[in-house]
This record gives sequence, structure tokens and C-alpha cells, in this order.
Amino acid sequence: MSNRKGKLFVVSAPAGTGKTTLVQAVLPDLPHVHQTISYTTRKPRYYEIEGVHYHFITPDEFEKMIRQGAFLEYVRLYDDYYGTTHFEVDQWIEKGENALLIIDTQGMRKLKAIRPLITIFISPPSLTILRERLENRGTDTPEQIEKRLRVAEVELNEQNLYTYHIINDNLEVAKEQLKNIILSEEG
Repeated sequence: MSNRKGKLFVVSAPAGTGKTTLVQAVLPDLPHVHQTISYTTRKPRYYEIEGVHYHFITPDEFEKMIRQGAFLEYVRLYDDYYGTTHFEVDQWIEKGENALLIIDTQGMRKLKAIRPLITIFISPPSLTILRERLENRGTDTPEQIEKRLRVAEVELNEQNLYTYHIINDNLEVAKEQLKNIILSEEG
């Protein structure tokens, strides 16, 4: 086993942009990259599986973990907590493998202050298309969609904080761009 430490990749994008779809599409081709599983107080969507998509916990459990210092980064977004534990990242980094986090811009800023990162921002082709994607996925109320679009505008204004930028206009093209960025940074 080498003393080489793994790298930390962060992928951020407004809700509905396709970040999770893109990451899931490239991971099979990247055996040394492992997506971390975040904790959240949000209720699971009908297709989400505990321990696969998120660790779903109560607000009290999340706040206890905050007090215990379990989180490398955490944020409150859309009235719920989201966070990544030290363990979720360090289990890979210490083995010389790479960890990939899908987190929002707030979490990225917190993490960037304490760890070296390779940051990738994925944006939709337009806010109009993002609205259509959010409406078509059928998981949010009209009020939630409006809230997500307001947050998306703020996040899009922060894309300059990231090293790389991908516009998810064509899934296959965006997938290749993401894979190539990670491969080039893996060294």
C-alpha cells in the first residue's frame, strides 16, 4: 500500500441540473473514485434507498452529530440539513482512493476553506430548461420549484468559484467532459 493520499472532488449544481445522473454515469469507468453518501433530514423520495442515496436521519440526530463534530461540512438548505461526515471522505482518502462529494455551493465553500479540492460546477443550459426539468421530474410542488429556482440563480452566480464548469445541455457530452476532468486530475 502506498502513502499516496486520495483526492477530493466536489460536484455542485442547482437542483434538477442532472449532477447525480452525470456522476452515476461516469463512476463505473472510474474505479478509484467513490461517491460519498451524505446525511440529510429530508424525507426520502419514492425511489431513494437508505444508505445508497442518503443516510436519512431526524433533525435531532443530525444536530447531535453536529455537536459531536462528525461533519466535515454541513448546510441547511430548503429547510433541511445536509452534511458529509469526516468518515465518508477519509475512508477513501486514507487508502489512496478518491472521494467525490455532490454538495451545494455553501458546502463547497466551507470545505474549500479546510481541504484541497478539485471543484466542478454543472449548470443547466438555461433557467427555463431547469424549470422544465424540475417540473418533469414530478418530485416538487410548484412552491418548491420556485424556491429551487431562486436558489439556482444564487448558485449560478457562484460558478466562478469552481475550477471546472460543464453545461449539461447534452447528457453524453457532459458525461464525457466530467469523466475527462476526473481522469486528468487523478494523475
